[in-house]
Amino acid sequence: MTQKLQRSQDFQRALALLEDRPLLSTAGLKGIALSIFLAIAHNFNKNNLLVVCADEEDAIGLWNDLSVLLGEEDVFYFPVSR
Repeated sequence: MTQKLQRSQDFQRALALLEDRPLLSTAGLKGIALSIFLAIAHNFNKNNLLVVCADEEDAIGLWNDLSVLLGEEDVFYFPVSR
């Protein structure tokens, strides 16, 4: 599945944007689709990514997914401080 995604033109354009811009909005991607995109993007450019989520539930879900896809040692969760 990830190989098919990596070959898509839309995905290639998004990865090209990551090379040119420090900020990229992934609005529209939800759930595991967002997690897979971010994992592939991280492996593609080998740079750290900072992801800001709309709420804590989304952040925890994304953290869980990425921990499985990338390994717990490469994924950090910074909870909101109140």
